[in-house]
Amino acid sequence: MEVVDLTPRLSENEEQAKADMLEDWTRVHERILSGELKGFAYTTCCRNGDVSNGWSGFNCRSDLSFGISLLNTRYHNACLDI
Repeated sequence: MEVVDLTPRLSENEEQAKADMLEDWTRVHERILSGELKGFAYTTCCRNGDVSNGWSGFNCRSDLSFGISLLNTRYHNACLDI
């Protein structure tokens, strides 16, 4: 298994954030259509403060769990500027 850390986006404004999210989602969508991905996990945050999360895939539970743990660590380190 290879672990690839994707570069986070630090958008400067709302319009740039929309463009960045759409570009990232398009890349994921293309990878799903090509058959490269067997699963993914996600979380979203909404303007009204709602937060949601989930996952989808086949035969990838332990891999997704590991990936979610890595993301959690990377995100918290970024929040703490570590």
